[in-house]
Amino acid sequence: MDKATPPLVNRAGNGDPVQDAGPKLARPVAELRRDSYDTTAALEVFDNCLLAAAGLPLGKELNTHPLVLVQGAKALVGLGPDRPSRRLVDFALDICAGGQSEPWDRDLLHISPDKLGLTVSVGDLEEAILAGDPALARENMGRLLLVTANQSFMFDILLDVAARQPVHAGSLVPFIHYARRAADFVGAPNLADFLLPALEVAVMARAGGGPPATAHEPLSPWEALPYLHEAPLEVVVLAAHAAQIADDDHVKGATIRAGLERSLAALVEPFGEVSSGNSSSRGSVEDLITAAVGGKLSTAQALGRALGEQGERGWLLEVIETVAEASFSPRLILWADAFRMLYRTAPEEHYGLLGELAGVQIGAVINA
Repeated sequence: MDKATPPLVNRAGNGDPVQDAGPKLARPVAELRRDSYDTTAALEVFDNCLLAAAGLPLGKELNTHPLVLVQGAKALVGLGPDRPSRRLVDFALDICAGGQSEPWDRDLLHISPDKLGLTVSVGDLEEAILAGDPALARENMGRLLLVTANQSFMFDILLDVAARQPVHAGSLVPFIHYARRAADFVGAPNLADFLLPALEVAVMARAGGGPPATAHEPLSPWEALPYLHEAPLEVVVLAAHAAQIADDDHVKGATIRAGLERSLAALVEPFGEVSSGNSSSRGSVEDLITAAVGGKLSTAQALGRALGEQGERGWLLEVIETVAEASFSPRLILWADAFRMLYRTAPEEHYGLLGELAGVQIGAVINA
């Protein structure tokens, strides 16, 4: 299993991590296009596209917001960083070229120290989010930023609030999680460019508006796997982010994980369990795509199992490169990056069932 594959990291020409030198502005997309991309050129594209995407309007379809799609494409390019996928890099450029990006006003999170007050509370920020009060939420986040050395902790607060609400978790958690990863990639001086839209979507959704999942017993992503074959892609994506968050280092990791596992339990409740151990069918990625396009989901499931049992993730990138233009879509990016995360974090005993699930889900994505 290629779990040790390093992520695509923003580095200077000498190989060192890029030094923080102040906030950056996105360059025009036209300046970034190439006939082919080496690693350095791909890094430059994603650095600028993430900044541009963060400033594009926020709508109801967060799972296909450009910030989500650019970060997902960047992560998939990381499966083959020495030969960056032109299709994925051009995809990132295309979706950023299609809208008018407006940088966020970073001063919205700037609070004068003399307004800090005697106490600073995470609870005050959570209450402002749940009340749907953007100005108060930004003020409380600004106060917290004055007193914490770990500014990424702000994303953990947002993830914790979003994770507890099944009705919102499937769209909020991926957006906020991707925003955190984008902020890490672009660099600390641009933190507000990603923190502000993450906070905005949490407030817009009024994450406390839906019923919490407290009545459900927690269900880990691996326990949820047998119930995901019939689930919408958004639930599979949430399971993937839950698996990745559990595997990473988060200050509020335990509480985020608990919220996600209860939300997963609530979301998979309507679906029946699929037994593991189904037969596999040896074949190529092309065979899988042909079966998916033809609506032969049982064949796609068996082919997916055979590919998945190998434990490698490179075949996901091969699907992206091989699929016909008519079948290449934002939801295919979501599919591929969800299974990238799941395979990165999965125990070996789940490889086969993950492959089956990938085969079933790609059929649904291509034929949507």
